[in-house]
Amino acid sequence: MRVLLAGGGTAGHINPALAIAGFIKQKKPDTEFLFVGNKGGMEETLVPQAGYNMKFIVISGFNRKLSPKGLVDNVKTVKRTITSSIDAKKIIKEFKPDICIGTGGYVSGPVIRAAAKLGVKTVDELVGRIDLIKRKKGITGQAAEVDLSNILDTNFVSEKVEYNKKSLYDFKLESTLDERILCKEFAKVLAKGTKKKVEVNVKNTDRSFGTIFGSEVTRKHYNNLDDDTFTVVCNGSGGQSFGAFIPKGLTLELVGDSNDYFGKGLSGGKLVVYPPKNSTFDAGNNIIIGNVALYGATSGKAFINGVAGERFCVRNSGATAVVEGVGDHGCEYMTGGRVVVIGKTGKNFAAGMSGGVAYVLDEERDLYTKLNKEMVHFSEVSEKYDIIELKTLIEEHVAATGSQRGKKILDNFDEYLPKFKKIIPHDYKRMMAAIAAYEEKGLTNEQAQIEAFYEIVNNK
Repeated sequence: MRVLLAGGGTAGHINPALAIAGFIKQKKPDTEFLFVGNKGGMEETLVPQAGYNMKFIVISGFNRKLSPKGLVDNVKTVKRTITSSIDAKKIIKEFKPDICIGTGGYVSGPVIRAAAKLGVKTVDELVGRIDLIKRKKGITGQAAEVDLSNILDTNFVSEKVEYNKKSLYDFKLESTLDERILCKEFAKVLAKGTKKKVEVNVKNTDRSFGTIFGSEVTRKHYNNLDDDTFTVVCNGSGGQSFGAFIPKGLTLELVGDSNDYFGKGLSGGKLVVYPPKNSTFDAGNNIIIGNVALYGATSGKAFINGVAGERFCVRNSGATAVVEGVGDHGCEYMTGGRVVVIGKTGKNFAAGMSGGVAYVLDEERDLYTKLNKEMVHFSEVSEKYDIIELKTLIEEHVAATGSQRGKKILDNFDEYLPKFKKIIPHDYKRMMAAIAAYEEKGLTNEQAQIEAFYEIVNNK
């Protein structure tokens, strides 16, 4: 690859050019570079010192002083503008660069202008230019077996397709429920953070419901609102990514069911799902939300009166969730947070789980066979604070969803407690124990975390 860079006059123009060249050289060592600078400028010294070839043109700016000397200088500038353009064009034709980059200074003007006339003016104009793609010669191995004919040999190769920003896809955000209803309904209370509840009907085509309004909440209040400041009661079927990324202070209560990626990236908000009051089926035995719920969640709470699909809480790093049952690969790659499952669990549970805690009801005593045991510890829920945490979370779940299964467990808690299993990663358990030990010595939680980390790292 051949790269031509033009920039000069000051270090602020030269150093970026050198940095770009250095980065490209690191990625593609065989790249050939040519710098174009102004004769007599700083680049005449700095660029050769960096080991790059260089050619020069003569260009200057206009003298703004009204004087005989200024007039003479400006006549020279006009002449140099013409000659520099000719010289720049000659340099480009001789070097035949694949790309030309200008980093500022008078010298960049004629060079980039000449390059633009000979080829593609901007990177945007490269979009769709199949005619400019050439297969590299001498490719061997598996790369040589890749069939690119559908890309390189299409009916559009000979056509010049130009990128036009006006043709960008219109996502029609103004037609979303967030823009049409939520942002308008909460407009008067948003700035002050005054509590308010609204009710809306949702369909499964309403994707990422709550996300746009959630961004407005974050913009106004960051993460400082009380829970349930803004509550939206939704009736119907939530679309994909229902409640994605919603912040603290925003609660979405869904009376119905939801599609995949429910609560994706949950960021402090609260999600509550339960069947309609007049439903006759057993919520604990029926799927109510789709696959990959709470993917990448960082904080917040979710209470789900029903079963979740596969990969529940995958990559959860801090959210708390209570659910009536999960499909395969639950808590996959989880790094933090709390999960309570008060129903059946699919296979390969806790695969790659490196943080957080899961409390799972094991009524049929078969959880051990469904557990991916490579990274986690499996035990009874016997410690005082674990019991308190488990019971408290189920109580919150019942209060939020009216879960019949949750009520039954609470009413017979002493009977059900031995059936729960605590699942915690080995290293995470060690870390929590070490943190607790340092806190007992009088360290703050932050100090204890640091000391515990180094203790475990050094002992490994």
